[in-house]
Amino acid sequence: MSDVVDNLDNYAQMVAELVAVKDDIFALRKQSKNAAQNIKDMLTSVTTSLEQAGNLAEDLQTLQADVGQIQNDTNTQKNQIVYLLTIIQNLESSFEELRNRASAGARAIEGLKPNGRDLANFIFAQMKQHYAETPLGEDDYEVRITRGFTLSQGQPVVVPNGQAVRPYANAVTPKSETKKHVFGGFKRCCAQLQKFDSDPERAFAALLEGDASVEKWVKPARAQFQIEYRLGDAYEPDFVVESKDAILICEIKAQNEVDNPTVIAKAQAAVKWCKAASQHAAEHKAKPWSYLLIPDDKVMGSATLDGLKARFVR
Repeated sequence: MSDVVDNLDNYAQMVAELVAVKDDIFALRKQSKNAAQNIKDMLTSVTTSLEQAGNLAEDLQTLQADVGQIQNDTNTQKNQIVYLLTIIQNLESSFEELRNRASAGARAIEGLKPNGRDLANFIFAQMKQHYAETPLGEDDYEVRITRGFTLSQGQPVVVPNGQAVRPYANAVTPKSETKKHVFGGFKRCCAQLQKFDSDPERAFAALLEGDASVEKWVKPARAQFQIEYRLGDAYEPDFVVESKDAILICEIKAQNEVDNPTVIAKAQAAVKWCKAASQHAAEHKAKPWSYLLIPDDKVMGSATLDGLKARFVR
């Protein structure tokens, strides 16, 4: 009986040990499960760390590129600063040279003061000798119509005391005295009395009075009709003549002055003026304009306006 009791005690002890082993196994399984989870978490963490490391590598490359660009920019700025410093040094040298020249010029002027007027006259004479003005081109003229017309006031003519008004057909003797006389008897002239600068002008007026193609004519008063032919200088024509089909600006000039540069410059300006006036006239169905430069020896008794126009229109 005692053997059975001992065996039961042994079985009970074995059962107890098996239960303990079972509990240990369950504990180990739980620990293994936890360890596996920890390992999984560690792997996830390592993966994340690797991704972050990759991002850090890219950021590092970008940073290195930025550092390189900054170094390049710094070198460029350094070069620019060196260049600017060089310019400043050159300017300082130039200013110093200018200061020295100005001082020398001031001393020279002080030395020239006693003869200043003679020196100024000499310089002005040299300037006049070498002065040249470029003729105006077609595109240098700006045409502006500010008013439809300017009312002609006529030449103010005063007959000297003791002198009678002369018929326009009668020449003065000597002819050089023509400008001292007043002429009248006109039928086509816009003024009753007229003065002339030369006998050829008087003869041209007589030609106009006798020409059936002429409707009217006028000698513009001073500052009444001006054509700018160079900066600050205006040309005033001798005659403006209206015929049946045109309006003519006529200039009577001595034969030996026709090729004078100033006369040519005035003629060129007048031709361009007539071109602009004709364009404006065409828009308003008016008569075209033309310019005639007539040598004084061609104004003869047998001459006609149409004949002079055919030969001397510009």
